[in-house]
This record gives sequence, C-alpha cells and structure tokens, in this order.
Amino acid sequence: MVDSIGAPVIAEGQRSPMPEAVGPGVTTVVPVVVAAPSEPGEYDLEVDLVHEHVRWFDCGERQRFAVRHRPRSTK
Repeated sequence: MVDSIGAPVIAEGQRSPMPEAVGPGVTTVVPVVVAAPSEPGEYDLEVDLVHEHVRWFDCGERQRFAVRHRPRSTK
C-alpha cells in the first residue's frame, strides 16, 4: 500500500487464501483482508497473487481509496 505521493505504507499486507483450486481460464471471487492505515489520507491498494515462497504473478490490480478520520465515541 502506498500513500498519495507513492511512499510505501505497508510493503506486504495480510495473506488471503484462495477458497478453492482455480484452473486455467476459470474465474472466482476471493474475499481479501485489508488492514487500513492508521493515518487519514489517500492511498493506493494493490492486490496481487503470490505462490508463497515461489513467485509473484505480477498481475496486480490497483485501487485508490480514502481513509477518513473517525471521531471518538462519546459513550
């Protein structure tokens, strides 16, 4: 994850396992776990596939999102 000027915030995030084996040409939906940065701001999240300890697939998808400050609860 990188901030709005391209500085890395989180180099490698949490791993989200594939729910099933996926063959060539087959698609599936995979829920991913993302830990939001602690500071408000604009960030780019890139998600890519990895065969752990073997290689990255280098087919990542990037999405810009905003982390907003949430006021503390008064309870």
